[in-house]
Amino acid sequence: MLRRLSGLAVICALLGCLLTGCEFANRGSATELQADEEGKLIQTIVEPADQSIDVDALKQYIEEKIGAAGSSDEASADVAAGSSASSEAKSSSQAGISLDSCKVKDGKIQIRLNYTGYEQYTAFNETACFCGTIREAQNAGYSFDRTFLDEKGKTAEDASASIAERADEWKVLIVEEPMRLRVPDKILYTSENLKASGRTTAVVQETGADAADAKKSEQETASASSSEAEDRQETDETGTVRMEQFVIDDFALYYVIYK
Repeated sequence: MLRRLSGLAVICALLGCLLTGCEFANRGSATELQADEEGKLIQTIVEPADQSIDVDALKQYIEEKIGAAGSSDEASADVAAGSSASSEAKSSSQAGISLDSCKVKDGKIQIRLNYTGYEQYTAFNETACFCGTIREAQNAGYSFDRTFLDEKGKTAEDASASIAERADEWKVLIVEEPMRLRVPDKILYTSENLKASGRTTAVVQETGADAADAKKSEQETASASSSEAEDRQETDETGTVRMEQFVIDDFALYYVIYK
C-alpha cells in the first residue's frame, strides 16, 4: 500500500534520521498496539537511542503532528457541516489523540500515544485499523474468509462457523502493519500471520533469522508497556472507517479475535 508519510510514519522516519543517520534501519525497533474494553487504543513505540537525543524536541514535534492532525479534522468538518461545527470538531480532535509519554530509558526511546478509538488511529497513521465486533468489521468491509489459528497456533477448522455464530458478540482487532497486539480478554483466534504469545497477546509469525529479532523486540515492547503502567498506575456517514478507503490485500492484514 502506498501512502504519504504522516502521523506515526513521520515520527518513525524522524527517529530513523536521529538514531541511524537516515539509514532508516528497523533492527531493534518494536511497536505494540493495545485495545481496552471500551475500544480505546494505546500505542507503544520502542526504538534504539542514546542519551544524546533531544527528547524535548521530539516531544514538541509529536505534539505538533497531533495538532496538525486536529487542524485537518477541523477543516474537514467545516467543509462538511459548515463553520458552526468548528469548535466541536476541534474539541473532538484534541481529545482524540494524546502523547502520554516520550522518554529515553535503558538505551531505548519509548513513545506512548493514546487514541479514543480506531478511527483516530487510522487517520493519524494513515493505515488500516479496526476495533469492534466482528459484525461491525464485516459491515466496514473486512473479510473473514481466511484461515484462522486457535490459541495454540493450530488451524481452527471450526473458526468460520463459530465466527458466523458469534459475530455480534465477539470482538476483533485488525491492523495492517506488523506489530505486537494486546487485547483486553482471552484470544480466541488469530489470522495465520500471527500467533498467540499469551492469553491476551499476539505477535507476528516469524521464521528463520527473523525469529530472534522478533523475540527481542517483543520483550522490549512488553517491558516498556509494563514500566509505563507502573509509572502511571476518511469515513462513511456513520463515522465508520471503511476498508474500501485503503488499497490493500485482505491477507496482508493481522486479525485477533477475542471475547
